[in-house]
Amino acid sequence: NYTKAISFFEQAIHNYRDPYSKLRAYNNLGATYWYDKQFGKALDAYQRGFKVLGLGFKARDRSQNPPAEFMRTVIRKEYLLTLIQDKADTWLDWAKATNNRRYLENALATYTTADKMVDYLRWEHTGEGSKKFWREKTHRLYEAALETCHRLNAPEQAFHFFEKSRAALLADRLNELGASQLLSPKDRKQETDLQAAVNALRQQRAEAATDQQRDSLQQKLMAKEEAQSAFIRGLATRNRAYHDLRYDTTAVTLREAREKLLANGQTLLEYFVGDSAGYALVATATTAQLVRFDAKTYAETARQLLALSADGALNRRFSQFLTLSNRFFREFFENLTVPKGRVLVSPDGAVVPLEMLSRSASVTQPDWLLADYAFSYTY
Repeated sequence: NYTKAISFFEQAIHNYRDPYSKLRAYNNLGATYWYDKQFGKALDAYQRGFKVLGLGFKARDRSQNPPAEFMRTVIRKEYLLTLIQDKADTWLDWAKATNNRRYLENALATYTTADKMVDYLRWEHTGEGSKKFWREKTHRLYEAALETCHRLNAPEQAFHFFEKSRAALLADRLNELGASQLLSPKDRKQETDLQAAVNALRQQRAEAATDQQRDSLQQKLMAKEEAQSAFIRGLATRNRAYHDLRYDTTAVTLREAREKLLANGQTLLEYFVGDSAGYALVATATTAQLVRFDAKTYAETARQLLALSADGALNRRFSQFLTLSNRFFREFFENLTVPKGRVLVSPDGAVVPLEMLSRSASVTQPDWLLADYAFSYTY
């Protein structure tokens, strides 16, 4: 019952004193309006949610999002990320309901803001506990961002989200493997102490009883965050390997990829496999193409093809193998504009060797992609 839910969350907002509890209540209120397809009211609730943190961002314009410095100083960044992501999803659903391009552009801008939040979270999340967060939360974020790019016919913007989705998962994996072992004991202690001090000041500021106390703590927090930034900049000089693994959140741009990888006529082919939709991005030195496909069909076809490829009795099941090979080609390669020659493939999910795809299902006349393409693979 949406009416009861709205009443409940509005009462919760009135009763809560903790700003983060209020933030969650505003987020839930907005989500309730969103599910009820009252998109404008949902967006207004999200904007009101930003204000309760008391960090100076008070924009009522639905299209406005918090600046980077606002997001960095938030204690419970997961709460803010959820609100921003829900706001982006609301813009996207409103755009789909009305076929409004400006709403799509607002959605893309908000997904970009959420992506910046992920950068700050990568700095602070370490260890096993963050694995589920990275693999579930951010993958859904980037899937929705890519849907927005696809609807806007914006493959160059999509390239950024392809790269950032890989960076988030890579950061998780590196933390799992113990990237901190690259630090000296002295640097490890300083890194831990600085983060603990920043977190403590953020908490104190959130609990400050007066504006004067809050302003004083804000000054101390800014000084400590600058000390933390200086420490990170120092790591870039004395321990570049760890700095790049742990703190470098920059992503390769399509322009850089073209200059360094594609100038000699090579093509880049990237796949992204989400929960419901997948995307393929083809980039050459002068063109870019973004194509959507069904993620479940991709995963199941790849599973069957790879299982059969690994079968020792493949020669006895060659016809079945060729049928699957041709099906994968038709559904996930044929509609891509991939020039013949060298192709650098960045897969996601199952890694299917594209060399074994056939343009023909005929047992007597298979037509392998290997005849026209030289594939290589990268993470």
